[in-house]
Order: sequence, then structure tokens, then C-alpha cells
Amino acid sequence: MKKLLVLIAVLLAAPALAQDKRDVTYEVDYDSATETFCLLDTTQATTSAPVQTSGSSTTLTAVSGSPFSEVAVNDKLIISQGGTSYTRVVSARASATSITLDVAVNVTSASLKYQKLRCGTTTADGWFAMSRRAGTIDINVGQLNVTGGLDVRVQCAATGGQPRQVYPALTPPTSTASYINFTAVGGMAVGIPDPWDKCRVGIKIGSADDGGDLTTNQERVTIKLELR
Repeated sequence: MKKLLVLIAVLLAAPALAQDKRDVTYEVDYDSATETFCLLDTTQATTSAPVQTSGSSTTLTAVSGSPFSEVAVNDKLIISQGGTSYTRVVSARASATSITLDVAVNVTSASLKYQKLRCGTTTADGWFAMSRRAGTIDINVGQLNVTGGLDVRVQCAATGGQPRQVYPALTPPTSTASYINFTAVGGMAVGIPDPWDKCRVGIKIGSADDGGDLTTNQERVTIKLELR
């Protein structure tokens, strides 16, 4: 009886497994009819050079130095000034001292952090750790301007194993890739109950892009991961 009480006390005292949340991608504009797998770096890089706009503007420039030397299109930015932070995405890069944002901001001498977005089309690209825990992959299409919609699927794998499509589910013996097609803005939450080591999300445009990558011509796709 004493052993049972001790066991119950230990279980009650043990901390619950923390829920981990992260952005897999943030407001990404997709342009290719080839399936692409993207992933934001887990860490934010900091530049020491301050940045500014001229009033409320989508053009962000350097106050001094070259703050955008390592920044590229679709990277996620955190622009901070006076205790207020703004999350933006790089829509275009003119130079190491000037970029275009997806949404206007008004800052005079702000600090800048950024997360690189890394995309590829191979079996090695776009994987994020699941750590053999259950979780939810939330996919949100906030803006869409393509012909043929956006095709989306989720793959998972064990360490050293081959990618397996987990959503939409394949019915054996089918092994050909299939997709959920978004023809309008919307979202879906994909539950991952099995103990996979890693997963990734493949996205491609169904037919053709609109030909422009600014403001309303962009696709805006955000993918979030929550582990339980």
C-alpha cells in the first residue's frame, strides 16, 4: 500500500510534458509548380544596423550599415522600436540597404531580427522535428492568387526511413502522391497521432502563378506546429 501511495505521489508531482509551438513557415509566397518544402530557422539572427521607413511605407531602408546583407525574399522579420514589435516578411530585396515588406510599417530607428526561410525540392528539404510526439500541423492560406489553386500534402518519416505521406491518407496499394487543393483562402489542422521523428509539408501551385509577387498578388501561407 505504501509503495502504491509513493507511486501516485511521484506521478502527481511529475511535471506535465510541455507543449511546444513554432512557426514552420510564415506568410510564404509560393511560385512554383514543382512541389517545394520550406522551413524557417528555429533561431532568430540579429543585425546591429538600425532600420527605418519614410512614414508608413513598405520600403524599409538602412539608417546605417548593411542590415539586409543576409536577408532574402520570404524571410520573416521582427522589427522593434519603443517596446513595440512588428512581424513582417520580405517581399523583395533591392540591396543590402533596402527591401520591400509585405505590409507597411512606420519606424524611424528600429532594431531588426530575422529568420531565414530555407526551401528545396529534394527528399532532404523542409523537415521539422516531431521528437516522436503527437502534434498538430496547422496550415493556413491567408491569401491566394494562382491558377489551379495550391496543392498541399504532409509527409512524415522515422530517422533513416523513407518519407511517408500521412495526409491526405493513401489507400494501399496506392503510392502516388496526392494533394488537398486550396482554390480559396482557408485552412486545415492535420493531427499527427503516431510517433514520427520528423514531418514536412509539400506545397506547389496547381497550374500557374499570377506573375506578380507584391501585395495582393502574393500567396500567403503560414504553417504552425504544436507538439503535445
